[in-house]
Amino acid sequence: MNRKIDLLINTHAELQEQVRFGDSKATAIITFKLVMLAFLRTQVGDINDAYHD
Repeated sequence: MNRKIDLLINTHAELQEQVRFGDSKATAIITFKLVMLAFLRTQVGDINDAYHD
């Protein structure tokens, strides 16, 4: 019985670690996309200004 409980606790800890890792990856991807969108926004603004001049 004690072995089964240890297995459940270890499995739960492993799943928690995988969820944390997935959350970290998602945060990194969202941050990268926001930086790219901000960069593109500045470039599009400059292109629109050049086009209208």
